[in-house]
Amino acid sequence: MNFDIYIKDAWFYIGLAMFFASSLKDIKIVRSVTIFLFSSFCIVASLKSEFINQDIKNYIIHFVTVKNGGGEAFDLFAGGFEPGYNLIAYILSIFSDKQLYLFLITAIPSAIFIWQFVKYKYSPSIIFYIYTTIILVSSTAIVRHYFSMALAFVVLNRIILDGKKGGGLLFIPALFHFSSILLIFSLLIDGIRHNPHWYKITGVFVFLFIAFFGMEFIHYLILKAEDRISGGALQSGGMRSILNLLLVFLLLYSTSKFSIVKKRMKLLLWISISISIALIPFYGLNRVTSFFSLVIMVFFYKYQKERVVNWGLSLISLSSLVFFYLKHSILG
Repeated sequence: MNFDIYIKDAWFYIGLAMFFASSLKDIKIVRSVTIFLFSSFCIVASLKSEFINQDIKNYIIHFVTVKNGGGEAFDLFAGGFEPGYNLIAYILSIFSDKQLYLFLITAIPSAIFIWQFVKYKYSPSIIFYIYTTIILVSSTAIVRHYFSMALAFVVLNRIILDGKKGGGLLFIPALFHFSSILLIFSLLIDGIRHNPHWYKITGVFVFLFIAFFGMEFIHYLILKAEDRISGGALQSGGMRSILNLLLVFLLLYSTSKFSIVKKRMKLLLWISISISIALIPFYGLNRVTSFFSLVIMVFFYKYQKERVVNWGLSLISLSSLVFFYLKHSILG
């Protein structure tokens, strides 16, 4: 059965239900319903076919190539994809067919998001925002980015909410999508403020990065960024970055004092703001700014508990949901 024709309607109507849930008081039953709705869409998205769009078709072509490779040596950078994703594809190719593979590469990162929502008791308004601005696109098209975002979410929750160091987990998102590298550098820079010796770790990381991958790889990343920028030149740029700046305003705003709460500003937030502003003209780099959107959302959950502001966040998410639905309806 082909679920592709149901995915667009599913994300819209499930999104509407999540909006109504997010407008209610943040209690356990409402969070449970929201996570159930989120999980329902993830299941539908996991059942998509290889013909839903060109991106997914490319992933299937890559999977078939890996599977047909048989006993050949495993190539970490096969197809121009990242090593972490290639490893997942290689493992799945041993025991799965195309449809099971497509289901798993969508279901695994979805399960990671759900796990984090449950573990940290995320509010319905934040789950709804992540659903409309990240999950809808990534889960149905750019699954490598979806993997990377899910892993980055784990790292950010660990650092920002638990107050722990990122450790080796810090670098895992880059194994699935190179657009997370800027986030990793930002977290390393932020770590210097908390640990005077962190600059040594940062220096060692930079040295090992260059030594292992070489300057040729860095040149490859620059060319890839240029290609993304030129590829998105004719599209409306900067919406993700503008949303990030609006989120920062909501994060800092206090309805009781009708002013900005400056003590909520952190170095990592300043970095997120700076990068979001710098990337406004470049639609093609919206996958980079997506990671900083996650940064802001984790800070939002930590500091912004006012119900009115969270309801405002839900309205922004609803606008995004309607925009994507109408856009895809017009494009067919």
